[in-house]
Amino acid sequence: MRNATIYAKLKKIYEDKTSGASILAGKLFSVLKEKARETERKDDFLYFLKALKRDLKKHHPLLFQLQNLVDIILTLARESTQRVGSAKREDMFKVIKIVEERFKKASEKVADNFSRWLEANGLNKVSIATLSYSGTVLNAILHVKNKVSSVYVFRSCPKCEGDKMAKKLSDLGFNVFLVNDFGLDHVLGTVDLVVSGCDAVFENGDILNKAGTSPIFKIARLAGKETLVLCDFSKFVRMKPVKNFKEFFYSWQKGKS
Repeated sequence: MRNATIYAKLKKIYEDKTSGASILAGKLFSVLKEKARETERKDDFLYFLKALKRDLKKHHPLLFQLQNLVDIILTLARESTQRVGSAKREDMFKVIKIVEERFKKASEKVADNFSRWLEANGLNKVSIATLSYSGTVLNAILHVKNKVSSVYVFRSCPKCEGDKMAKKLSDLGFNVFLVNDFGLDHVLGTVDLVVSGCDAVFENGDILNKAGTSPIFKIARLAGKETLVLCDFSKFVRMKPVKNFKEFFYSWQKGKS
């Protein structure tokens, strides 16, 4: 039976175009656990996961982390069935908890590595520039709060995801400056380093992220500033970027220019 509450929560995830993948992943795990509790048959749950992966690809085609996490759960759920011969509702719930715990530990590891990097480079007090609304970056900056003098957040127009990030950081007690995107040059000449999340890491090492990330990094490098991309295992994608993303370079309808 279709649970209206679960699908209402999924609808909100599909319609959220400003939060980063890590933010949405937390909400997704909550929905998955709720679905596992109510689903009696293993096959029904596996069917739900397949449909969910398809819908995530449709609504968030570039947020590969969400698709990857569902794919990992789907694989482990199938393996669990093959190993024990059958799978109960509790088994499906356990699989989700295992992946969720791995995801949380990976996020903690990224934050810890960021702290180690600052220490290794003798950076005891830093000003940071970032963009958009990345849960990975938010956690990392919070982890080193005592070492951060200020955070400059680019608004990332037209959707202005940076507004959410700035509000979160301000509520957490950081000294925050919300910056219009045309202020790139001035800010990047002032801060100590630039920190960004990412949507995907491809086989050749290329990074996919929010539009505008590349010029920020290029200007920062020209200014002699350090640039860091933070991510965990769930962002890695087994594909080559150029051939698979041509359709995303165009916004007009076929036959129109």
